[in-house]
Amino acid sequence: SLLASHLTTVKTLRDYLIMTEANQFLDLDTNDSFEVQDEDRLGGFKRLATGVYLAVIKHAYFSVSKNGAKVLNVRFQVAVDGSDKPHEIDKQMYYTNNQGSVKNSKGDGYTYGYNQAESLCQLASGKAFKDQASKEVILELRNFELKQDVPTKVWALTELTGKQVQLGIQNKVGNKQVNTAPAGQPAKYEDTADKREWSEVAKFFAKDGRTFSEIKEGKTAEFKAKWIEEFGGKIIGKYNENATATAGTAGAPSGASAPTGGKSIFNT
Repeated sequence: SLLASHLTTVKTLRDYLIMTEANQFLDLDTNDSFEVQDEDRLGGFKRLATGVYLAVIKHAYFSVSKNGAKVLNVRFQVAVDGSDKPHEIDKQMYYTNNQGSVKNSKGDGYTYGYNQAESLCQLASGKAFKDQASKEVILELRNFELKQDVPTKVWALTELTGKQVQLGIQNKVGNKQVNTAPAGQPAKYEDTADKREWSEVAKFFAKDGRTFSEIKEGKTAEFKAKWIEEFGGKIIGKYNENATATAGTAGAPSGASAPTGGKSIFNT
């Protein structure tokens, strides 16, 4: 009937608009000649001692920075000895530049954030970042104006939820920074005498302990032990108690077609 045909058209259009909105985060200018770089190099919350921890992905969702860069935000739940409640730690990966490109500033590879996002997706699910299923969901996320968690509608990579990975987490220390630039001038951040301590996800490993590079090259898990030997138990960074910067008057700086298939490291 005419009504049934109309309803089918409306549903198809709605599904297309939903797909298009989702694809704004995964319709990326990837290049088959580029290799994803995840090098095995040594180089507010309760803090974790530096080490490697088994973690579960609680959620992974998209956002856009004030300057237009696309961001993959992931919250991990880490099992901690002696605690019946998992420790939660967040990781933000700015996978495009402010113009929406995944190419680095030299144009000869991917951004650091894209390499991280691809590595995490492959290690957790065996699927490329661009091939991940996305869906609009409601998550309890922090609203910094209200200073509380509120239900927030976001696009999320639902296939990653519940997947296990191992995280190389570093206990870090440094100086808090403030913008010292006068009003109307470009932001200039400098160290204050206030101390900052935090935990940071520095390296992703598969559930079996292998890195992205080791899986691609068919190697066994060797780098994890080297990473622990280099960083395990250490506090990373430096704190300068003699820093004297004070805040200026400017405040903080202000900052579709379906995606093509990617390659899985587990099917090569």
